[in-house]
Order: sequence, then structure tokens, then C-alpha cells
Amino acid sequence: MSGGGSSASSTPAAPASTASAPVSPSVNPGGPISPSVAGTPSGGGPVAVVISGLPGQPALTPGGPALTFTVTLRNQRSTGYHDVTPVVSMGHCGCTGTPIALAPEGTLQERDQATGHWRTVRYNPEGGGTDFLLVVQQPGISLPAGGSASFTFRVAFTRHQQETLKAGTTAIDVSVVQLPGHTPIGAPVPNASVPVVVQP
Repeated sequence: MSGGGSSASSTPAAPASTASAPVSPSVNPGGPISPSVAGTPSGGGPVAVVISGLPGQPALTPGGPALTFTVTLRNQRSTGYHDVTPVVSMGHCGCTGTPIALAPEGTLQERDQATGHWRTVRYNPEGGGTDFLLVVQQPGISLPAGGSASFTFRVAFTRHQQETLKAGTTAIDVSVVQLPGHTPIGAPVPNASVPVVVQP
């Protein structure tokens, strides 16, 4: 699993976080995903996941500029999905020296496609299990057969870190779940991943 995705299989029943306000994604009832891709699509899964818009070698520094990226979901089934949502998480990183190799502390925001405004959503480092799948950053949407939806995020590391950082690599990971049970769609989880260099 790229970016240090966790391998535990237990899933608690209650969500760790709920989204405070819906954000309007860009939904396309059909047609191809943008060919500008900087990431790994999920291949033949029921929902293809593409992370795009990142530079060729994405990097983050505490207190430095954010990385902006777009997550595109494409329903590859002949039937629609209801209440599906992407979950953005940060992969494990030996750069922090924590027992479970947490990614550095940071912030995550999502852009409303209708208004252009950014709102803060829960920053979601992967830990020792699959609890990161319970975080709701974007309310569930309907995704018709052959349809796609895009969400734009930006992630940054906070200037002041509790742990002393060293150089390393984390990842921007994206998983697709169906609400309300937070059931993963497709395998492996995360569905798509892009490595991110950590520059102390």
C-alpha cells in the first residue's frame, strides 16, 4: 500500500468526524477524466480514483506553501452509487519519529466549486488501523453510472511541530467510502496515492 496505508481490518461503528457544511463538487454525468494526471489511478475498481494537479515531485515544508490537488472519482459500474465520498488521508512517515510513524501535523482545506471559497476540513493522518476511513470531509454524493465528480483540496504542514522532523516521505492518499457505514469501495485501500517529500 503506497504511503504507508494501514493494514488493520477492524472498523468502529461511529464516525470520527462529520462535515459541517456541504461543498459543491464538480459532477459530470459522463465523459472522461482529465488526462492531466499526477498520481496512481485505482485501475479496474468499481470507482476509479485519480489525484491530479500536483507538481512532478510534490514536497511540503512546515510553515511552507500548501499543495493544491484535485481528486476525481469515476463510476465504472453500469449502475449508480449513492452517498459515496472521498476520504483524503496522509500516509505514514518515518520523518516524525513517532511509534506509528504519523505524518507531520498539518491542515486540509476543500474548495467549493460553486463559490471558490475554501473551508477547513479535518486533517487526517493514518495511524495504526483504519480509523482514517471514518473521517467525513465531504458529504456523500450520488455518482451515476459512468459519471464522475471532482473535489479540490489543499494541504499544508503547520509551522510548529510537536515532533522534531527529519527528511522523509509521506503521501497524499485517497480512499472512497459509502456512507453511512463508511464501507470502503474497491481495494486496496487507499485507492490512490501520491508520494510527498517532507522537507524539515
